[in-house]
Formats: sequence, C-alpha cells, structure tokens
Amino acid sequence: MDWPAIALSLRLAAATTIVLLAIGLPLASWLALSGRRGRWAVDALVALPLVLPPTVLGYYVLVILGARSPIGRAFEMLTGSPIVFSFTGLLVASVLYSLPFAVQPFAAAFAAVDRTLIETAWCLGASRLRTFARIVVPLARPGIVAGAVLTFAHTVGEFGVVLIERGSEVGGGDTRFSVGTVARIVAAGRLPDGRYLLATVGTRRLRVREWLPDEPYPRAAVELLGEPAPAADALDARADVERLLKRVLAMAAELGEAPQAVGVDLDDDPVQAGYEAAAAAPIGPLDAQHLLELDEPGERLAQLRGLLADQAELLEARLTGS
Repeated sequence: MDWPAIALSLRLAAATTIVLLAIGLPLASWLALSGRRGRWAVDALVALPLVLPPTVLGYYVLVILGARSPIGRAFEMLTGSPIVFSFTGLLVASVLYSLPFAVQPFAAAFAAVDRTLIETAWCLGASRLRTFARIVVPLARPGIVAGAVLTFAHTVGEFGVVLIERGSEVGGGDTRFSVGTVARIVAAGRLPDGRYLLATVGTRRLRVREWLPDEPYPRAAVELLGEPAPAADALDARADVERLLKRVLAMAAELGEAPQAVGVDLDDDPVQAGYEAAAAAPIGPLDAQHLLELDEPGERLAQLRGLLADQAELLEARLTGS
C-alpha cells in the first residue's frame, strides 16, 4: 500500500475542508441571508465546478497560476518556487473544485433557519456577527457538518483537477522513490543567493534496496539495474514517439512554450531513444518517474506514445481555439 500517497490525500482533504469552512461559511451566509441583487451570479460561479470537467477546470487553474501568469510570477517572487509544483497549488485547485460541495450545503442550512429568530436578535441589540455566531451557526450545525464531511470525502475521491494542476506530480518535498539514476554532473554554476545550479546526465538506473539513516543527507543501499533487450516492435514504437515528440514540440513552439529546439532526433537504439524522448517531452515529474521505473523498453516507449498523443491533442485544441 502506498502510504505516502494516502497521507498526502488525507492532508489535502483536511486542509481543503478547513479552508472551505473559513471562506465557505461567510459566502454561504451572504447567499442565503442577504437580499442583495447579483446573488444569482455568485451562486452560478460557485456551482461552475459542478458542470466543468475536472481536466478543463485543472487546465484553467494551471493557466491562471502558471509561471507566465501575474499570480504565478508574484508567488514565485515571494516564495522562490512556482505555485504549480507546490502543495499550495494543489490546495488552491482542490478548494476551487470542492467549493460547491461545501457552500451549497452551508447555504441550504442557513436558509432553513427561522428568519424571525434572526430579526429578534437584531431587535434585542445583537450585532450581525454575534447573531451569526450565537443563533445561525448553532441552528445550522447539522448542515455545516454535512458540508464539511462531503467536502472531505469529495477531496479524497476526486483527483482529476489536482492531477492536471500538479503536472501529474503527487510527491515532492521529502517523498522518496525506490528507482532513480546515477547522475553525472556536466556543468555547474552558482546562483546569486549562494545556491548551485547543476546540469546532470543520467548514466545508469538504480533501485533502492534499503534507506539508511540520514547523515545529514539521504543515504541508501542501492543496486544497479540492467536494461533488457527491446521487443521486436520497439523500433516501430520508437518511430512513433519521435514523430509525436516533434509534433508536440512544434506546436509548443508555436504557442511560445517549447522547452527546447523542435529538431529532435532520437537515437536509433530504442532503449536510449526512450530516455532521450522522456527527457525532451513536456511531461510532469511523476510521469517521468513512472517511465524511469519501467523495466521493459517497449513498454516505456508505449507509455511515452500515449502521453505525447494526449499532449498533441491538448496543444492542437489550444491552437485551434476549440
């Protein structure tokens, strides 16, 4: 059982529930008890995640919070790291997607409170805040609890929007994987803040047999992994991957997002070609890690072919505006 993933899901669900209690209760109170015009527009915006597919909502969250957006640039300037590859970004996406599952039960509970009791409290001199805390919230407690439970359960069960927003990464931080690479440093440079920027090349795959105590950095007993001979159809898969990779990078270049030059020529060896394509493809960190963990070169190329086909479809939709 993948305990780190379960722990991350529970942590995200708990944080989402707390945030939505903080912002959802005042919003639901305004929607249920306020007589102002325009409530229908706010109510429609709150319900929007119910009608948008998770991948669509995740894509727009990625655009809004990405490194090219004002919000993304401001966050990176303040924290030194991009929001889309942080737990904060994951939390923002989860809060947006779970918003109606919290606000709508809260609003229904507030609307069921006898209006006469609220007005009586006002007539006796209680402020709106005191009335809300002492009258409305206690009477609406069952609905509030139901909304909180629904939010927690929905966050644990739904992952599409946060998968897109996180670039398919669910680890990060202190999460450790069992398969990695022996890296050779080919270039290094010191940043103004004293950190070093390294350019490395992976030379051999390795598997962790046992994690050792940190002294002070992570240590492990490892074994080097060999590369099995590719299957007969690996050459055809290699050709498909090269074609799709060039197409994806060409469309990304047209959108001004190409991570590197479009002219990519993969090695004739399917094993080496798989690693080269994985390094050049615009895929998420967890997808890259999954590819690294695959032992069969043909399976690695097949997975790459599927990932690149999905990327090509998304980029083509952006280019055509559909």
